[in-house]
Amino acid sequence: MNKALVFFLILSHSVFAQTTDKEKIYQMGIEFYRNENYDKAILAFNRAIQLDSNYVDAYYYRAWAHQINEDYQKALLDYNKVISFRAKHTDAFYFRGIVQSKLKNEQQAINDFTMAINLKPGYGEAYYQRALTYVNLRQHAAACQDAKKAVELKIEEARSLVITNCK
Repeated sequence: MNKALVFFLILSHSVFAQTTDKEKIYQMGIEFYRNENYDKAILAFNRAIQLDSNYVDAYYYRAWAHQINEDYQKALLDYNKVISFRAKHTDAFYFRGIVQSKLKNEQQAINDFTMAINLKPGYGEAYYQRALTYVNLRQHAAACQDAKKAVELKIEEARSLVITNCK
């Protein structure tokens, strides 16, 4: 770990530890996230969650940051937490499905994409990701059906799946 990062971590921990305004810390996390400083964002979200263990949005954005950092296990835990607080959080199901897919938990990924679709029937990206997962499972008929629906919902990347899976 380079010296600048170590210094930042010490300083950040000190600043975050002294601040008790969870919303202010959360907004700092969002700014770090927007600037692609995911490690700093995670630190900020950690502090916001420390101040309020029910801070759903902090868990959600921390999950995204973990996912971008390819720390899929931590992302999965945070998406689980979001869903435990908000059982109808469509995007948490969708992104948890992507994480499940990255972890090669295809059936869980399909379940999550299906839940996202049930909550938001026009969720084209969820149809597309579920189609990709069906391809990985060699379930080409199901992949074809979802790819066609994704195309219908204007997800252009799905056209190649239609060509390769719908014969």
